[in-house]
Amino acid sequence: MITYSYVYRIITALVCLIFILRMAYQHRGPAAIVLACALSVYAVEAVGTFLFPIVYDPHVMKIGPLKYNYIPFSSIAEYFSRFSAPAAWKQIFRKTLIFLPVGLLPPLISEKYRYKKELFPLIFITSLCIEMAQLAECMITQIPYRVIDIDDIILSFIGGVLGYLLFLFIRTVFRSVSER
Repeated sequence: MITYSYVYRIITALVCLIFILRMAYQHRGPAAIVLACALSVYAVEAVGTFLFPIVYDPHVMKIGPLKYNYIPFSSIAEYFSRFSAPAAWKQIFRKTLIFLPVGLLPPLISEKYRYKKELFPLIFITSLCIEMAQLAECMITQIPYRVIDIDDIILSFIGGVLGYLLFLFIRTVFRSVSER
């Protein structure tokens, strides 16, 4: 089994360093550098959450058919049938909340992503890439450790949109405070 322990700390430090050097070269302010570092830390942590551990030992996991769900809201309905309502809402909330930074941090770092026509495709493509990476992992290892789920894409997209709405709220508050 390949885990995601100390390696991610090194990757996080290197990615942050790259962002700091790039933004310093572009003469960006300290706030942009801090936000870029936050995004890079989030990205590295998200990779650890979404893709690791990689199970390649058939003795650890049973080899079987690939698990997938292509029917929207099917696994969400299954949460409510298998678990109590609070546990189901917790799972939905967790899957939505984990993508909040994808909608919040890019508009804070780059003006390009302050418009939903630029940001929403980024959120969708990021979520889709994570599911495709999980699919590739399962196909390569032939061990169905993860479930490929359209509901994960939907909930991630909703989380990203909520992050964008949070960005709009923060921007509105800062504008109203600065006008006083």
